[in-house]
Amino acid sequence: MIQLIKSLKSVLPVFRWACVFVCVAAILSSCSSDSNSGYDSGKPTVLSSFYPQTGKFLDRIMLVGDNFPTDLSLVKVYFNARPAPITGVGNDGTHLTALAPRLPGGDEVQVPGSKAVHRRVFISVVVGKDSITYPAEFIYEQSTSSITVAGNGACDILTLGSLKDAVVQPTYLCCDKFDNVFICNRGDGAFGRGSDNGNCGSGRNALLRLNEDEDLIEQVGAQVSNAPCADPETGMIMLPTEQFRESYYTTDPNEGWIPRTKNFQWTQEEGLPTNGWKHCMVFNPDDGYIYTRYRAGQIVKIHPELGFGTIIYNTGNECDCLGLTFRPGEPNILYMAFTDSPSTMLGHGIYTIDLSDPDPGSTFKRLNAEGGGHRDGRIETAQFNCPMQIFNDADGFIYIADRNNHCIRRITPDNMVETVLGMPGNPGYQDGSKDIALFRFPCGIAVSSDGSVYVGDGGNNRVRKISVN
Repeated sequence: MIQLIKSLKSVLPVFRWACVFVCVAAILSSCSSDSNSGYDSGKPTVLSSFYPQTGKFLDRIMLVGDNFPTDLSLVKVYFNARPAPITGVGNDGTHLTALAPRLPGGDEVQVPGSKAVHRRVFISVVVGKDSITYPAEFIYEQSTSSITVAGNGACDILTLGSLKDAVVQPTYLCCDKFDNVFICNRGDGAFGRGSDNGNCGSGRNALLRLNEDEDLIEQVGAQVSNAPCADPETGMIMLPTEQFRESYYTTDPNEGWIPRTKNFQWTQEEGLPTNGWKHCMVFNPDDGYIYTRYRAGQIVKIHPELGFGTIIYNTGNECDCLGLTFRPGEPNILYMAFTDSPSTMLGHGIYTIDLSDPDPGSTFKRLNAEGGGHRDGRIETAQFNCPMQIFNDADGFIYIADRNNHCIRRITPDNMVETVLGMPGNPGYQDGSKDIALFRFPCGIAVSSDGSVYVGDGGNNRVRKISVN
């Protein structure tokens, strides 16, 4: 008997730990089961309904169905092709909630009684390798509004410091990777037309840096320059000049953005521009070159490190080009906007050229209809009236300062043209939503990292910001 008791005592510790392991395993098994309660990976996920059926950016949408995973790493939600954040999931696998993402795109639809833009959206749920889509449509309400960031309309003296006290004459803009907005402050009005900004006169030419987070606008140079661009990797700003044929300005964030003059040499001897008139620059993220166009027609690429300039093509038809941009997803396709000065066949046109083609001139083509005017719709039939600076956002929308229409326009990724803000042919100053906002001879466009659009509202002597959600 004594021996049996001793034997049991020696076994009890082992038995006790075995019980512990069994209990822990049971708990873990229970937790694992609870984490995907209601979900069976061997069965398909079924979608039944969602509500509400309409909404806007960041609205919470309830998705109803069956066999949703409660492990959020196994499920994704899309509004058209735009991923939507998932904020919750029911523990029975019958519903989950997601936030409507920003600008999911889709065909525009009319909603009776509403002046807002609405778009048709399809919501899909991806579980593992399976993707399923609700048959019903979600109607996304697109909201657009503008606010004034700097400037009060006066132009008697250049006043810097805090944004609320600033007095500026902005013409052209660009944003760097730090969301600094660089402003070409032109005292001669919107592209040399002094009456556009109340005949403010000259003598206030400057390069300015604006930063909303710092509540600051400061002068970094006194150069007279045209539409600038930024290197998205280094934050370097490049500014075209008119004074010298083989030079441009740069500002380096590592040097406090002090402007420097940079020169280049030509790789050929024939067909060179006869003067230094270049009105816009853009950085190509695909090949690392800076591109510009001379007023006489030469499209030139400049190697920023080696200092060589090469003529790619001559468009001919002397005309001012104030807008150049490269669209995401279309490598080496250069978009160009031509004003109405002087009046040539290029005027009021949005053109493209494929820089990677062995014969790029054969790809140079106009996208929109001939003549100046205002018409939205398919780009083939759309009209602009002296389009100036243009720039794209990360989603492939191209924003356009449509100067003589007093509007901000944009080209959607599917090449539809729409008026973002402003009343065609009705200049004025008014912040707010689409049905009331007014501009006067807008010339500059810049897009920040969060998709905000800054406008050089030259005729109102203000920097405005547009939010599109």
